[in-house]
Amino acid sequence: VGTELVVSGRWEAVGRSGVELSTPATWVFGFREGKIAYWQAYTSRAGALEAVGLGQPGTAPRRHDR
Repeated sequence: VGTELVVSGRWEAVGRSGVELSTPATWVFGFREGKIAYWQAYTSRAGALEAVGLGQPGTAPRRHDR
């Protein structure tokens, strides 16, 4: 999305006690001058898309000012 990249996937981890975690996640990366300027993780894809202005029609985009 312009200078932003949205990537969806899963976070998977195993704690020292053996407890396993697997949850959906979506990351938004912002670029400036060809380098990553910021990144933000979201637990919902809809939240990440809304943050870059691709959410439901009629919702205002939430831009990162970094």
